[in-house]
Amino acid sequence: MAEVVGVVSAGVGIAAFIVQITGNISRLQEIRDYNQHKAGDEIGFLVRRLEFLRNVLLPLQLYEGNPVVDLAIKNCQLEYSRVDGILQRVAQTISRAQNNGSKRWKSLAKPPEIRKDLNIAKERITGVVADLTCSFTLVLHQTVPSQIPATGAQNNNRITEIESASDNEVSDVLAVAKPTESNVRTVVAPEKTTRPFRRKPCSVRHCHCSCHITGNSSGRFWGFEYTPFSAFWRYCDNAQCSARRYRWNLRIALTQYGIPLTVITGLELVSGAGKYSLRPALSVQQTVKYTSPGFEALKCFHHGLLEAQDVKRRFLELYRADPSLKNHVNPAGRGYVQELLPRSSLIHSITTELQLLDFFISELGMSLENQGPDFLVDHVLCIYGSWDRKSLLDAVLEYGFDPDGADSPVFENFPGLSHHSFWAFYKFNDPFYFKSFAMIVNNVTGTGFGGLTPLHQAVLQRSVQTAPSLVSRPTAAANEKNFLGQTPLHLAAPSLELISILCESGHDVDAQDKWGATPLIYAGALGNTEAVQFLIAHGANVSITDSEGEGFLGYASRAGNWDLVLDALEAIRPHCSPEDFQHHVYGSLTGLVWLGRHTEETTTYFIALVELCDNVDDVLFYDGTTWTVNNNLLHYVSNCEEAEALVRCGFTGLNQPNSAGETPIFSIIRRLDATLFRFLLDRGANINHVNSHGQSILLRLINRVRSFHSDLWSAMDLIKACVSEKVDIFSSDNCCPGGCFVSSMFDVSFGESTRHLLTGAPVVWALELLSLVEEKRGPEETQQVLLSLLHATWAQKIGITSVCCHRGARTACSIGGGSSAPEYALEILEKEEELIEELNKKMCTLSSDSFEILRTNWLLLLKKILDDRFKKIEESFHGTSRPRLEVDYKNDTFVSHYDNTEIPPSLLTPIAEYLIWMEHEYVRRKTKIGGSERKAWYVKRLLWVVELMQVMELSADEVVSGMQKQLDYWEDLLPDDFDSQRVINHFLGSMRAIDSTVVK
Repeated sequence: MAEVVGVVSAGVGIAAFIVQITGNISRLQEIRDYNQHKAGDEIGFLVRRLEFLRNVLLPLQLYEGNPVVDLAIKNCQLEYSRVDGILQRVAQTISRAQNNGSKRWKSLAKPPEIRKDLNIAKERITGVVADLTCSFTLVLHQTVPSQIPATGAQNNNRITEIESASDNEVSDVLAVAKPTESNVRTVVAPEKTTRPFRRKPCSVRHCHCSCHITGNSSGRFWGFEYTPFSAFWRYCDNAQCSARRYRWNLRIALTQYGIPLTVITGLELVSGAGKYSLRPALSVQQTVKYTSPGFEALKCFHHGLLEAQDVKRRFLELYRADPSLKNHVNPAGRGYVQELLPRSSLIHSITTELQLLDFFISELGMSLENQGPDFLVDHVLCIYGSWDRKSLLDAVLEYGFDPDGADSPVFENFPGLSHHSFWAFYKFNDPFYFKSFAMIVNNVTGTGFGGLTPLHQAVLQRSVQTAPSLVSRPTAAANEKNFLGQTPLHLAAPSLELISILCESGHDVDAQDKWGATPLIYAGALGNTEAVQFLIAHGANVSITDSEGEGFLGYASRAGNWDLVLDALEAIRPHCSPEDFQHHVYGSLTGLVWLGRHTEETTTYFIALVELCDNVDDVLFYDGTTWTVNNNLLHYVSNCEEAEALVRCGFTGLNQPNSAGETPIFSIIRRLDATLFRFLLDRGANINHVNSHGQSILLRLINRVRSFHSDLWSAMDLIKACVSEKVDIFSSDNCCPGGCFVSSMFDVSFGESTRHLLTGAPVVWALELLSLVEEKRGPEETQQVLLSLLHATWAQKIGITSVCCHRGARTACSIGGGSSAPEYALEILEKEEELIEELNKKMCTLSSDSFEILRTNWLLLLKKILDDRFKKIEESFHGTSRPRLEVDYKNDTFVSHYDNTEIPPSLLTPIAEYLIWMEHEYVRRKTKIGGSERKAWYVKRLLWVVELMQVMELSADEVVSGMQKQLDYWEDLLPDDFDSQRVINHFLGSMRAIDSTVVK
């Protein structure tokens, strides 16, 4: 309070004038807070007039250098210096009273004189505002003529400037004149002059320069926000910034000591225009614990333990008991609104969240006005998942959130436009925040958010009438960038008409935003073919890429704008070298294969791009999903038509491996397309090729029958083709010293690794493999496969430790995650040498038994392991389970528990799924093989499954119930010709006929 109010000297720029006014506002607020009961109305009115004066000055920065503006500012600064004198006297009077220990206005000498001074200051400021408003109106008449009606009553008078005889001098006299043809023409087409762009200090909230970057470090009860040291000597990236700001803020919550307060201390240093300002701050905020009832309710809500109505009921009860509930913040400084709106939610829809938001604001009186600068970015603009950003932004703006009320976001604190986030944002049709920014500028307060200039705003509002007048301003087009580096031309990408207006006014068609993207990239991503053609025709560089090396064709490809891609390639081909053209084709193909190729609608485009390649063998890709390089085009085909097109174009890399040693057939089997698989085999694909981990495609395919799915029949068709084509079913990978065989792909432990995401295929499918091998390869190889299964099962029963590098998650070996054996493998083998010797002796005694005896013994052994597992689970279950969310009031935290209670193992569901497959496969074979062969195929499998059911003590009724449950669950994904009722009825009829040895 003892500070002396500074005097603004004539000739200082608008930016410094604004800083001075801001300082006076702060000091007047301090005076008002000193004693709100005396002269509070006078001070409050004066503060509002000063705030209005500051708002008038802000837009005038655009026209600094204009003679009319400079003259008005000079006169206003002189008048304002007298106001400073008055404020100085008031501040000194209050300061003396404070130093004397006075606490009330009645202790001051002659309080009426203070009120008189304040009234004089109020009148002078009103005069300053009037002068500035007039000058602003005149400037608008000169520079924005299209916004002033040409005819009508409003055009009866125009303010025109009476120019002096000298071209370099401007008269101080303003006159009102009738509009004539000459002066109207002068106003409509003002002479363009080069004037310096406005400079804006960092103390202005809309400044978005890099010197606003802050780092954060925090714990549960403290937080530290700071300006990184690198910002001290870094050159500011905003040419309009004339000052630097450095901040340090420390937040310490005392709730852990039983004190419901948070102490916030800060220091801000502002330097610029030869002036340095040090602004210390200290504040105390009431704080509640993390585990307070309100935050506990929201935590339970996000964990799915409470419904929205339950949350409302709890908050109403809390509000009745404590009306200050709406102001609660936790030790992290977050209120209920921030806790309600996470960045993503997998449990609740945005509709539910918005209902609670409406309840908080409408019924509990919570406010969005004082949310920090991170609220808009973290909780609205950058939400992920299935939420609709537009609905959330519309809601928070409607509920009073003021984007201008917080510091402008800066690019460095904004999420990068990576390929994944681009795809996530694109499905909401707002990849570059066009709609979000438009909603903000349409908001009555959002007039300069994030560096959006009037031209930005006109473009966002698609105002074709306003934009032409704004582009004629003398400010340089290159300076029109928001905090993301977006120029008006970037934001005009959806509108060809606006692009045309901006290009004709000289805007840079190759301007890059801070991600490196150009307007051409924006137009390509949005699928605006006409805009792309226009930009290319006006010299846009098609070779510019963003910071991740992606060009406009890549963006257009990723967005699925294939007609645009092909049209653009046709347009640029005559104007670039063959090498550059091939580079553009490659970029387009990269975007296409990045999509995953899950649909056939892109087949036409894939073939068209392939036909544009000079050498299809030279086109190789990096695959981010498998972390492999040197993947050729055949790795990404989705059907025979595409594969045939590659062969037509001279493709020869049929057995060319990628960096993981996997040939295209490894990728093709993911499609589960038997026709495409046969196409590759007929053209020489090596079915016995193994990857760098020694794994074959058979291991991959067995992994696809781990659970029921709509492509189960296709997966079994490919497994059958592999067995028929003499695939090496006894090859082993290099996962462990002895290698993993096909038998290791089946779960003989009955879910001992069910806590892992990856488990083996159910053993019932091992029976199907045995049937296939017997039918296609003969009894000798069938017996070897069964012995391999017995070996793995006895190893489990004896208790031999698995030395697989995945420690029991056997199917992990089949998806490319295998590596060399762990270092402890040999040590384990040495310790368990006696157990291994016992296993070998058992296997020697089994080798002479018949296939039927071996199969029965194997099933009985599986039953023993199943019983052991069931008993072990029962012993470990104590009859109690922990809650999903536990509140630790002592340590003020929440503890999440995940239910890892093992489910008792059972073969009921796998057997039911296998029978569903078998029954429908029986129908499918009706048109493929003869009646007797088809019947024999069915009877053998049914009898083997019935034997398994008997060993596992499962009745036909239990199995039918399991089948019905699976059919109901998968009803929408079953094959088109699938008849659920026929499947159930035929199985029941077959079971009834078993006793009479007659199977329908």
